[in-house]
Amino acid sequence: MKYLITGIQTNIKKISWYFPILLVINTFFAHLTGVSVGREGVAVQLGGTIGKNFADEKFSADQCNYLIRLGMICGFSALFKTPLAALFFILEITGRKIKITREFLYELISYVVFSFTATKVSNLLGLEKFFVFVDFSFKNITLEMYLKIVIASICFILVGMLFVIVQKFLKK
Repeated sequence: MKYLITGIQTNIKKISWYFPILLVINTFFAHLTGVSVGREGVAVQLGGTIGKNFADEKFSADQCNYLIRLGMICGFSALFKTPLAALFFILEITGRKIKITREFLYELISYVVFSFTATKVSNLLGLEKFFVFVDFSFKNITLEMYLKIVIASICFILVGMLFVIVQKFLKK
Protein backbone atom coordinates (compact mmCIF):
# COMPACT_ATOMS: atom_id res chain seq x y z
CA MET A 1 0.00 0.00 0.00
CA LYS A 2 2.89 2.31 0.78
CA TYR A 3 4.09 1.86 -2.81
CA LEU A 4 0.80 3.17 -4.19
CA ILE A 5 0.53 6.03 -1.73
CA THR A 6 4.07 7.04 -2.66
CA GLY A 7 3.02 6.84 -6.32
CA ILE A 8 0.22 9.28 -5.61
CA GLN A 9 2.36 11.67 -3.62
CA THR A 10 5.26 11.68 -6.08
CA ASN A 11 4.90 12.09 -9.78
CA ILE A 12 6.16 8.76 -11.04
CA LYS A 13 4.49 8.18 -14.37
CA LYS A 14 4.02 4.41 -14.34
CA ILE A 15 3.99 1.56 -11.88
CA SER A 16 5.59 -1.57 -13.25
CA TRP A 17 3.14 -4.11 -14.69
CA TYR A 18 5.16 -6.72 -12.82
CA PHE A 19 3.86 -5.29 -9.55
CA PRO A 20 0.32 -6.78 -9.81
CA ILE A 21 1.72 -10.15 -10.88
CA LEU A 22 4.16 -10.22 -7.98
CA LEU A 23 1.40 -9.04 -5.66
CA VAL A 24 -0.88 -11.94 -6.63
CA ILE A 25 1.94 -14.49 -6.30
CA ASN A 26 2.99 -13.01 -2.95
CA THR A 27 -0.60 -13.08 -1.69
CA PHE A 28 -1.05 -16.68 -2.86
CA PHE A 29 2.04 -17.86 -0.99
CA ALA A 30 1.11 -15.79 2.05
CA HIS A 31 -2.30 -17.45 2.22
CA LEU A 32 -0.71 -20.90 1.79
CA THR A 33 1.51 -20.29 4.78
CA GLY A 34 -1.14 -18.58 6.92
CA VAL A 35 0.29 -15.07 6.77
CA SER A 36 -2.14 -12.16 6.93
CA VAL A 37 -2.00 -9.81 3.96
CA GLY A 38 -4.78 -7.52 5.11
CA ARG A 39 -8.39 -7.62 4.13
CA GLU A 40 -8.44 -4.94 1.49
CA GLY A 41 -4.82 -4.76 0.44
CA VAL A 42 -4.72 -6.87 -2.69
CA ALA A 43 -7.87 -5.51 -4.33
CA VAL A 44 -6.92 -1.92 -3.57
CA GLN A 45 -3.33 -2.34 -4.75
CA LEU A 46 -4.31 -4.09 -7.98
CA GLY A 47 -6.95 -1.46 -8.72
CA GLY A 48 -4.53 1.37 -8.00
CA THR A 49 -1.83 -0.16 -10.18
CA ILE A 50 -4.20 -0.60 -13.08
CA GLY A 51 -5.47 2.95 -12.64
CA LYS A 52 -1.94 4.36 -12.55
CA ASN A 53 -0.94 2.47 -15.68
CA PHE A 54 -3.92 3.83 -17.62
CA ALA A 55 -2.50 7.31 -17.18
CA ASP A 56 -0.68 8.47 -20.26
CA GLU A 57 2.38 10.71 -20.13
CA LYS A 58 0.17 13.59 -21.28
CA PHE A 59 -1.80 13.44 -18.03
CA SER A 60 -1.11 15.84 -15.21
CA ALA A 61 -0.27 14.69 -11.68
CA ASP A 62 -3.85 15.40 -10.57
CA GLN A 63 -5.24 13.30 -13.41
CA CYS A 64 -2.89 10.43 -12.53
CA ASN A 65 -3.94 10.63 -8.89
CA TYR A 66 -7.58 10.58 -9.96
CA LEU A 67 -7.03 7.39 -11.95
CA ILE A 68 -5.16 5.74 -9.09
CA ARG A 69 -7.97 6.57 -6.64
CA LEU A 70 -10.58 5.43 -9.16
CA GLY A 71 -8.81 2.09 -9.63
CA MET A 72 -8.48 1.60 -5.89
CA ILE A 73 -12.16 2.42 -5.31
CA CYS A 74 -13.27 0.03 -8.06
CA GLY A 75 -11.05 -2.78 -6.77
CA PHE A 76 -12.35 -2.40 -3.22
CA SER A 77 -16.01 -2.13 -4.20
CA ALA A 78 -15.80 -5.04 -6.64
CA LEU A 79 -14.37 -7.34 -4.00
CA PHE A 80 -16.39 -6.34 -0.97
CA LYS A 81 -19.59 -5.09 -2.67
CA THR A 82 -19.53 -1.92 -0.58
CA PRO A 83 -19.30 0.94 -3.06
CA LEU A 84 -19.74 3.83 -0.64
CA ALA A 85 -17.41 2.34 1.96
CA ALA A 86 -14.82 1.92 -0.80
CA LEU A 87 -15.17 5.56 -1.77
CA PHE A 88 -14.67 6.96 1.72
CA PHE A 89 -11.97 4.44 2.64
CA ILE A 90 -9.83 5.32 -0.37
CA LEU A 91 -10.34 9.06 0.03
CA GLU A 92 -9.20 8.68 3.63
CA ILE A 93 -6.09 6.57 3.06
CA THR A 94 -4.90 8.65 0.11
CA GLY A 95 -5.24 11.85 2.08
CA ARG A 96 -7.56 13.53 -0.43
CA LYS A 97 -8.41 16.98 0.88
CA ILE A 98 -12.11 17.63 0.47
CA LYS A 99 -12.97 21.11 -0.69
CA ILE A 100 -16.43 21.50 -2.13
CA THR A 101 -15.82 22.78 -5.64
CA ARG A 102 -17.42 21.97 -8.96
CA GLU A 103 -14.41 19.83 -9.96
CA PHE A 104 -14.56 17.86 -6.72
CA LEU A 105 -18.28 17.21 -7.15
CA TYR A 106 -17.69 15.90 -10.70
CA GLU A 107 -14.88 13.73 -9.36
CA LEU A 108 -17.08 12.46 -6.52
CA ILE A 109 -19.95 11.65 -8.89
CA SER A 110 -17.60 9.70 -11.16
CA TYR A 111 -16.22 7.79 -8.16
CA VAL A 112 -19.73 6.84 -7.07
CA VAL A 113 -20.82 5.81 -10.58
CA PHE A 114 -17.73 3.68 -11.23
CA SER A 115 -17.84 2.20 -7.74
CA PHE A 116 -21.41 0.99 -8.18
CA THR A 117 -20.56 -0.17 -11.71
CA ALA A 118 -17.62 -2.22 -10.40
CA THR A 119 -19.91 -3.82 -7.83
CA LYS A 120 -22.51 -4.68 -10.48
CA VAL A 121 -19.91 -6.09 -12.88
CA SER A 122 -18.49 -8.15 -10.04
CA ASN A 123 -21.95 -9.56 -9.36
CA LEU A 124 -22.52 -10.32 -13.05
CA LEU A 125 -19.19 -12.14 -13.28
CA GLY A 126 -20.15 -14.36 -10.36
CA LEU A 127 -18.07 -13.05 -7.47
CA GLU A 128 -20.21 -13.99 -4.52
CA LYS A 129 -20.26 -12.46 -1.11
CA PHE A 130 -20.35 -14.78 1.86
CA PHE A 131 -23.47 -14.52 3.95
CA VAL A 132 -24.28 -15.95 7.33
CA PHE A 133 -27.92 -16.07 8.25
CA VAL A 134 -28.62 -15.54 11.92
CA ASP A 135 -31.91 -16.56 13.43
CA PHE A 136 -33.01 -13.39 15.15
CA SER A 137 -36.53 -13.19 16.45
CA PHE A 138 -38.02 -10.27 18.31
CA LYS A 139 -39.24 -12.43 21.17
CA ASN A 140 -35.71 -12.54 22.62
CA ILE A 141 -35.30 -8.77 22.87
CA THR A 142 -35.32 -7.59 26.45
CA LEU A 143 -34.30 -4.46 28.31
CA GLU A 144 -31.16 -6.27 29.41
CA MET A 145 -30.24 -6.91 25.78
CA TYR A 146 -30.73 -3.22 24.91
CA LEU A 147 -28.48 -2.23 27.81
CA LYS A 148 -25.79 -4.65 26.67
CA ILE A 149 -25.94 -3.19 23.15
CA VAL A 150 -25.66 0.37 24.48
CA ILE A 151 -22.73 -0.54 26.75
CA ALA A 152 -20.97 -2.37 23.91
CA SER A 153 -21.54 0.62 21.60
CA ILE A 154 -20.05 3.01 24.15
CA CYS A 155 -17.04 0.70 24.56
CA PHE A 156 -16.51 0.59 20.78
CA ILE A 157 -16.71 4.38 20.59
CA LEU A 158 -14.17 4.79 23.41
CA VAL A 159 -11.80 2.26 21.85
CA GLY A 160 -12.10 4.06 18.50
CA MET A 161 -11.36 7.42 20.12
CA LEU A 162 -8.39 5.93 21.97
CA PHE A 163 -7.09 4.49 18.69
CA VAL A 164 -7.25 7.89 16.99
CA ILE A 165 -5.51 9.60 19.91
CA VAL A 166 -2.73 6.99 19.97
CA GLN A 167 -2.30 7.29 16.18
CA LYS A 168 -1.93 11.09 16.43
CA PHE A 169 0.57 10.71 19.28
CA LEU A 170 2.64 8.11 17.42
CA LYS A 171 2.73 10.16 14.22
CA LYS A 172 4.34 13.07 16.10
